[in-house]
Amino acid sequence: MRRSLVRAAARLLCPVLLIGLSSCAVKPPPPNYEGRRIASLSIRYVGRPTVDEARLKNSISSKAGTRYSNERLDADIMSLYESGLVDDVRFTAEPDGKAIRLIAEIQTRPPLCCGLFVSGNTVFSDQRLALVSKLKTDEPTGAQIEAARRNIEEYYRRNGYKEVKVTLTFPWGHTGSKNREWVFDIHEGPLTVTPKLGNQPVWTKQPG
Repeated sequence: MRRSLVRAAARLLCPVLLIGLSSCAVKPPPPNYEGRRIASLSIRYVGRPTVDEARLKNSISSKAGTRYSNERLDADIMSLYESGLVDDVRFTAEPDGKAIRLIAEIQTRPPLCCGLFVSGNTVFSDQRLALVSKLKTDEPTGAQIEAARRNIEEYYRRNGYKEVKVTLTFPWGHTGSKNREWVFDIHEGPLTVTPKLGNQPVWTKQPG
């Protein structure tokens, strides 16, 4: 009788002990890729690809052939945010033999209004440029879109950015669709002229 009780208790305790041991198991540390050669760099878009892949890669120093460095990746993240091209960025790495594949997960900015996206602006906020563009209709004509582009350029020039260039792109090939979307790609250039008092220039990106 005593043996059967001991066996029964053992049958009850063994699963509990196994569960306790598994819960106390130490998780393996994340892989350390520091110093490994980067075999490739790829861009993975989260949402709409409103910025050209080549332009994003120009802001990333961790390129194919370089060595993986956490410090360098931190600088690349800062560079991408400061470029005004992205809303969010995250790097992941995957083993590739003795090297690694580096993946940049990029989320670009959402549209402002009327299917309008802007990228590259760091001096003025998205919301300010949406007001400056003076676009109000959901289906603007080609002339209204061109007028909006000129409005943004002129606003920059009035505030001392004489070399600004705003280009219009259709990154998804929707040039013929009715409810199309487009991107004003802004190359701000340097501040070349000090704005006159009363223009109320903004030297840092404003909150919405």
